[in-house]
Amino acid sequence: IFLVKAFDKDGNLIFASNALSENSETLKSHNPAAARTALSGRSHAAFVKASKRVDRPAQFSEAYVPILRDGNVIAVIEAYVDQTTAYRAHAEYGVALSVTVALIIAFTFAPPAIFGLIRSRQKAQTEARLHVSTQRLIGAIDAIPHGLSIFDANDRLVACNKRYSEMYALPPALAQPGTAIADLLAHGMRIGMVEDTRCVLAVIQSHKETRTPLRNSTWEVADGRIISVSIDPLEDGGRVAVHRDVTDEYRNAARIAESEARFRDFASSASDWCWETDAGNRFTYLTEGFEVATGLPPSTVLGMRREDAPVHPDDLPAIAEHAKVLARHEPFRDFVIRVRMPSGAYASMKSSGNPRFGAEGEFLGYRGASRDITASEAHKAELLRAQEALRLRTQALVEAQRLGRIGDWSYTLGAEHQDWGPELYDLLRYERGAKPISHAVVIGNYIGDGFERVLRSHREIVGTNGSRTVDVKFRRGDGVVIDCAVTSKVVYAGDGRIIGFSGTIQDITERKLAETQLEALAYYDPLTGLANRALFTRQLEDVLSDAGRSTHTSALLLLDLDRFKEVNDSLGHSSGDELLVKVGNAVSRLLDSHHFLARLGGDEFAVIVRDAADRAAVEDLAQRIIAAISGSMLLEHGEVAISTSIGIALIEASKTATELLRNADLALYTAKADGRARFAMFRPEMDEVVQNKMVMARELRRALIDGAGLSVHYQPQVDLRTGRVVSYEALMRWTHPVLGSVPPDDFIPIAESSHLIVDLGLWILREAALQIARWQDAGLPERQVAVNISAAQIWHSDLVADVAEILRATDIRPNLLCLELTESLLVDHAEARARTVLGKLSALGVSLALDDFGTDYSSLGYLTQLPFDKIKIDRIFINGIAQSGRARELLKGIIALGHGLGMTVVAEGAEQQDQIDLLVGFGCDLVQGFGVARPVPADVASAFAADFRLANAGNAVHALHARIASGF
Repeated sequence: IFLVKAFDKDGNLIFASNALSENSETLKSHNPAAARTALSGRSHAAFVKASKRVDRPAQFSEAYVPILRDGNVIAVIEAYVDQTTAYRAHAEYGVALSVTVALIIAFTFAPPAIFGLIRSRQKAQTEARLHVSTQRLIGAIDAIPHGLSIFDANDRLVACNKRYSEMYALPPALAQPGTAIADLLAHGMRIGMVEDTRCVLAVIQSHKETRTPLRNSTWEVADGRIISVSIDPLEDGGRVAVHRDVTDEYRNAARIAESEARFRDFASSASDWCWETDAGNRFTYLTEGFEVATGLPPSTVLGMRREDAPVHPDDLPAIAEHAKVLARHEPFRDFVIRVRMPSGAYASMKSSGNPRFGAEGEFLGYRGASRDITASEAHKAELLRAQEALRLRTQALVEAQRLGRIGDWSYTLGAEHQDWGPELYDLLRYERGAKPISHAVVIGNYIGDGFERVLRSHREIVGTNGSRTVDVKFRRGDGVVIDCAVTSKVVYAGDGRIIGFSGTIQDITERKLAETQLEALAYYDPLTGLANRALFTRQLEDVLSDAGRSTHTSALLLLDLDRFKEVNDSLGHSSGDELLVKVGNAVSRLLDSHHFLARLGGDEFAVIVRDAADRAAVEDLAQRIIAAISGSMLLEHGEVAISTSIGIALIEASKTATELLRNADLALYTAKADGRARFAMFRPEMDEVVQNKMVMARELRRALIDGAGLSVHYQPQVDLRTGRVVSYEALMRWTHPVLGSVPPDDFIPIAESSHLIVDLGLWILREAALQIARWQDAGLPERQVAVNISAAQIWHSDLVADVAEILRATDIRPNLLCLELTESLLVDHAEARARTVLGKLSALGVSLALDDFGTDYSSLGYLTQLPFDKIKIDRIFINGIAQSGRARELLKGIIALGHGLGMTVVAEGAEQQDQIDLLVGFGCDLVQGFGVARPVPADVASAFAADFRLANAGNAVHALHARIASGF
C-alpha cells in the first residue's frame, strides 16, 4: 500500500491518493522538517515507525521529493509505503527496500501527475480570476446609463450592454457576440423601429473608410426617439460606440426655443419693455417697446448708462442717487426718469430691476422692465394742480373764518336755544329774531344722519381739549341743502364741569363740488362722460370678487370701432370725437343697471355684464350692440358708415382682471380677422391661432425684408377682338422655406391685419414696373400690367409719390401701368380723399381700373366723376351666364354701361368656353380667367403671349381646347 500527497510551495494540499483516507490516522505524524528540506530543493527519504497502535505496529518508509521547473521549487511530493511485512521478514534489508520503493514512487509516479494537477489548479485559478474580472467588467458596462456596443472589423457584434439591447429592443438571441450588424438592422426593420437602413450603413461605411472618431451623430427611430451616437475606431479595425437617448434634451431645447419666441412676441407687442445692462450699467439689450414709447431706436442708447442717455436735466440728481443703489447691487423698484424723444418732448418711464450674478457670485449687471407712464404722469400732474388749488381755497376759507369768526355757534347743555353769531345767520339764510334760534329747529334741519354724527363727535371729545369736525348736509333757511363742516369743542366751567359745546359751521359746498369734479376727472372720460379705464378696472375687480358667489353668468365685452381711423383722417378729429359720443350714447341705451359701460381710450369701449341669465343672453346683447352701431351715422361734417367688432370673455373667479382683458382682446382680434362687424367668444385655442398668425406675420415681414420667397405671377388678359394677349394682371405669390407655397387667401389677410399690406403693395408695384422695363429691354411688344392697390395704400402712404418715383426709376411709359382699386374705397367719408388721390394718379398718366365692379359700393355716380379707364366685371356675373337668361341680360347691361362711359370692359374669372363665346357676342373688350390662362412666372407669360391667339367666336372652342391641353 502506498500513499501519496502533494503540496504547493505555500503548503496547500493539491493532491491525495485514494488510500489516504483509509490510513489518515497513521499520516498525522508526517515530518515537517523533511518537508521544509524538500522545499529548499533537496530530497529526503527514511524508514519510520508511524503507528501508535500496540495490536498492530506498522512500519513505513517516507520520502519527500521537490518538484522543480526552471530551477524553482513549485511543489513537494510526500510518499509513504507500508513496509510492515517486509520489515518483519527481512529486517534491515526490508528497511532499505522500503525506502527505495518510496523514492521510486515519488520520482516515477508523482511528477507527471503533480505537473498535471498544478497546471489544472493554475488554470482553474486563472479562469476563476478571469471569471471574476469578467463579471465585474460586465457589471460595470451594464451600469453605464447609455448604450455601449463593440463591433469587429467584419461588422459583427463583440459585446454590448443591457442598455444597448433595451434601446433597440434586441432579444437575448441577437444581443450575443458574433451577430452581424445587418441582422440587427433587419430586426429593427421587422419591429418597425428602423424605417430605412441605408443611412445607418452609410454612416458606418464612412467611419470605416476615414477611421476618424464620429461625435454626436443623431438619428430618429420610428417610435419618435432621437438617438445620439458617438463612434471611436479600434486598432484591430473594429469600433466602439456609445448610444445616448437625447429625446428629452431635444424636446426641452424645442420648448425653451418656443418659450423664448413666445417671450419675444409678448415683449414686442406689450406696452412695457424689457432691458438688460452689463456690469458697468451700460444698456446691452432693449425690446421693441422702448422705441414705441420714446421714438428712439434701441441702438441709439445701447452701450450707454442712464446718465449718458438724453434724459431731462432735472433728473440728473435722481440718477446720481440711483447710481449708489446700482453700485450696491441692490434691487430697485419704480425709478422714474424722463427721456427726450426725437420730437423734443419728454417721455416719462418707470423702471424696476434686479441685479444679476454669475455662478461664482460675480456681478453681471441688471435685468428689468420699464413702462411708459407719460400719460399717467401728466394726469397725475393735473390732479396735483387741482388738489393744490383746492388746498389753497380751503386754507383761505379757514383763515377767513379765524379772522372774522364766520359762522360761530355755542350751546349750553339743557337749553332750548343755540347761540349763533351774525355771520352764521347770514351763512345759513336765517333772520335774527328777538330770541336765539331754537335748538329743535337746528336739529330738524340736518339731513339724514347728520345730527347723529355731530353728537358722536361730541362724545369723542368729552374729557379732552381737542376738537372734531364732521361733514354734513344742512338745509338752509331758504330751503337749499348745502354741505357744511361742523367743528365742535367742549366748553368747561371753572370747576372743570362740562357746561356745553361751541364751534363753527363752514359752508363747504364748493369744496365738495370740487372734490366731485376731481373724482370725475380721475374716474370719468371727459369726452363721453363714461367711466374711464381706472374706474373700469376697479369695477372689474369688484365683479371678480363676487364671481365665486354668483350662480349667474357675467362677462366682459371689448368693443373696437371698425375703420375709425379713416373717419378721423377724412373728416378730422372733431368728427371722430362726435362719433365716439354718439357710439357711447347708442350703447348706453341698450344697457340696464346690471351693465357697466366704460371708454378705455381711443375707439375702444368695454361693457361689464353682471348676472346675465346665460351665455346666450350675453351673445344676444353683443349682437344688439353691433346692430345699433352698424350702418350710417350723421355727423356735423358728413355721414359715415361705421361698425364695431366685439370680443367676449366670460368672467370666472379663477381669472385675474389682466387675464380677462387678454382673453377678451384675443376674441376681439379673432372677430376682426374674421371680417369685422361681428363678435367672437373667447376659446382657449384662440391663443394658439393668434400666435400662429403672429408667426406668419413675422415670417412674411422677414420675407419682405430679405426679398426671399416673394414672387410675381402674371395672368394674361386677351383682347376678344384680335385674340391676342394685350395685358397682364400681376399677382403676388409667397413660397416659404418650410411651409411651401402659401395661398394668397392665407397671407393677404395677415398682411392687412399686421399693417404689412402697404409694404407688400409697394413691393409688387415696383416689381411689376421693373418687369415691364425688362420686357421693353428684351424688345418684346409693349403690354400693360395691372396691379391691385389696397385701401391702406390710399390712407396710410403717399401712393402718388410712390408711383411717381417708380415711373422715374424704371423709365417706363406711365400708361403701361394700370392700378386696380376696389369699390370699398368709395364710401362716403372716403370719397374726398379717393377723388384727390385718383386725380393725381391719373395726371401721372397711369391707367385706373375699378376692380370687382358690382360687388360692393357700386355708386354709378362715381363712374362719371372719377377718372377710371376700365371696369373689371367680377366673376359672380360671369358664372352661370350660359344657363341663365337673366344673368346674360345683366352682363350685357354692365358691358353696355361701361362702353357708354367710354371705358374698357374686362371680364374676370371666365373658366369655360361657352362663357367666352358669350362674352365675344356681347362685345366685351378683354377676358381674363383660367379658361384662357392661369397666372404664371414672367418668362412663361411672355412666351405664352407670343404664341397664343384666340380664334373668332366660331372657332374659339378648338383654339382654347388646344391651349388648355398645353397646360394653360
